[in-house]
Amino acid sequence: MHPQARTWLGRLTMSGILLVVVMVGSLAVIRARRMNVQVTRVQSEEVEATEYGDPGETVGRYLGFNFEERFRGRLVFALSSIKTLATTSGWNEIEGVRLELFQMDGKPVILSCDSASFNEKTRDARLRGSVHIQFPDGGFIDTERGLFDAASRRFSTDGRTTFAGNGGIGETGRIKYWLDEDRLKLEDGLTVRMEGGARLQAPSLVYFKSEGKGALTEGCSISANGVEANAERCEMWLDGPEGSVRRLSLLGDVKVKGRDIGGASYVKFAAERLYADRQAGETWQITAQSKESWVEGEFYEGPGFVYRRLQSFEIRGVVGPQGLLRVIARRQLCLYDVPTEGATRTAQARRGTFRLGDNRGIDVTLEGSVEINNESMMASASRADYSGSNGLTLLQSDADNRKRVVLASGRGELTCNDAQFDQETGRAEAQGNVQGHIEDTQLLMGETDGQGSNPLHFAAQTLVVEENGAVFHLRDNARAWQGNNLLLADEIIHRSEDESLRAFGHVRTTFSSPPPSSTDETDEATDQEVLVVARALDYQRSEQGAQAVYSGNVRYSDAEHTMSTAELAIDFDVDNEIQTVEAEGAVELIHGVTGRRMKGQHALREMKTQQVHITGNPVQVSDEKGNLITGTSLTWDQASGRVTISGGPESRTETILYPEEER
Repeated sequence: MHPQARTWLGRLTMSGILLVVVMVGSLAVIRARRMNVQVTRVQSEEVEATEYGDPGETVGRYLGFNFEERFRGRLVFALSSIKTLATTSGWNEIEGVRLELFQMDGKPVILSCDSASFNEKTRDARLRGSVHIQFPDGGFIDTERGLFDAASRRFSTDGRTTFAGNGGIGETGRIKYWLDEDRLKLEDGLTVRMEGGARLQAPSLVYFKSEGKGALTEGCSISANGVEANAERCEMWLDGPEGSVRRLSLLGDVKVKGRDIGGASYVKFAAERLYADRQAGETWQITAQSKESWVEGEFYEGPGFVYRRLQSFEIRGVVGPQGLLRVIARRQLCLYDVPTEGATRTAQARRGTFRLGDNRGIDVTLEGSVEINNESMMASASRADYSGSNGLTLLQSDADNRKRVVLASGRGELTCNDAQFDQETGRAEAQGNVQGHIEDTQLLMGETDGQGSNPLHFAAQTLVVEENGAVFHLRDNARAWQGNNLLLADEIIHRSEDESLRAFGHVRTTFSSPPPSSTDETDEATDQEVLVVARALDYQRSEQGAQAVYSGNVRYSDAEHTMSTAELAIDFDVDNEIQTVEAEGAVELIHGVTGRRMKGQHALREMKTQQVHITGNPVQVSDEKGNLITGTSLTWDQASGRVTISGGPESRTETILYPEEER
């Protein structure tokens, strides 16, 4: 509720109390008749019946009456009238009444009206014509008539009443005030307007002074600063009879709507009940609750979103002079978001906090079994934080990692301890024991049918995803494996657009390759494992196949060979089978079966012809017995085991080495 609307109820209460002053004034008139006051006696004559009293004869007339009463030297009240008539019927008719009732500070509350009637026997009192009560602070009450019924000790008026005070003005149709119960009731439509634009409308209001409580049992509408709240009934509590509203309860089908709230152009809320409690200064805490259905808030066109719907069984908010500051969903929440850019998303959590203000965006915190979905991805976590100012989303696991962060899409899934997304750049980062798999990609010569039967698995301490998922960057103890194929490195970077891969630091790959002797399609020889260790790896796929280039202290080994070199290139065909292995720089090839060592500067192994070509100056071949032959090139026919060396040091002849069993 707007701050200026807080004191209106206190003034209504005061109005009921001060209207009873009519009775005090009438009693004062009777007391004055018994005091030593100059009066004018008249002969007995009939007086016309009033609408309140029976006809009677005049027994006394008092003109220009003035009376003051003091207590310990302080003026308590002053009464004056133009004319007073006493009749045999017991009704005393007074014209031109003015009563000043002085408070402790010496400032009077003034009651005036055109005429009044008082019954000495019943103690009933009636006011008629331009009844006006003026308060010291400028507030007032205006009505046309009033009645005090002594038997029920109730004051009432059925005339339209206007009241004002503290920068507000209101109207109501009927007022009733019970002295013994200290209960005030306003009926037949109540409207209160404040200077700041706040307004209250209700069919009726009942206020219990002793409890400081007001009830609007027939519904109400409260509006302030462009916000309007409607409910089937309302209760409110004040800080004393003239104090401000400290608590407001709206009950039954509560509807709240308004413009320019928390940065949103339009907001709607619906709940079964809503409570507003005044905090320090000008701040209010709002609590909306429901049992049978959701508390639902709808936000239109705010920072970073076109539409947002929030649902929970309990929503709390903080409202200050600048508007809505914070919203908290405490008992389960569902969030539906249509952002300005990007895919529509939904979220679920046990609780959530929305921080608003200065139109820079809305910061959202979701906690407890968080699930976030959009058109392409699902995320679950223990906690999620979203910054409306920079579009950054943070996902966290719980303290003991029993609930890890999970990210899943149609392409795969990963788990980690923490993750963050930058919606503007499309960058995502996962931290802490990252593990996952991708369904529709290949690792080196890995095989997949595109249906997830042989997915690519990966693990690392950190994963960075950039260019909206086109680039995967694994760091710190990175591992990737697919079937029997494995890649280890300090860093692995995979680009899906051109199907390229780069790895750095302690690179180690293992993959399967058919043995050199497996040339027949019916050969049942099993694939052999190839191991390559290097400092770096560059892998590139194309329509013709793929190539893996290793560099830096490269070491290649399979079931029969071991090779070390500075750089190694492996070419694959479209079926991911090795076509050639090419080494460059300080090549050393060891044949495990024969123990031969072959050295050179360049080596090329052709898998189809099963031949190895080595060049260099010189090329060296040695065996386990210490024999050494040098040349400028050599060719090793792996099928026959024959090695041919050309360009020896003494002639240009060729030297042919046969397998041991052929010598």
